[in-house]
Amino acid sequence: MYNATWAIPMLTAPVDTSALARIDGTQYQSLLAAEKQGGQAAHAVLDMYRVWYEGGGKHHGAAWPFDPTTATSPLFDLQAAAMCGVLASRTTSQGTVGG
Repeated sequence: MYNATWAIPMLTAPVDTSALARIDGTQYQSLLAAEKQGGQAAHAVLDMYRVWYEGGGKHHGAAWPFDPTTATSPLFDLQAAAMCGVLASRTTSQGTVGG
């Protein structure tokens, strides 16, 4: 797959690196405060997290304890989104860097 012309450039990361990505501490408290102050986006994100957590998410393993009052669970999708940003930044109007 690494030699496939349609897959160049390719970014990969081991899944276990995502297990360490989460929002906690003062950043998470800021998100909770934004919701408390009426922030609709913060409320939507936190509400979806609470529904997921109570619907079985609390049984998922994680490197550190988590619950909707203290921190997020591992943010696997966030790493994928960040990697898409890296790939997009390597793309030019003439094609891909090095391609």
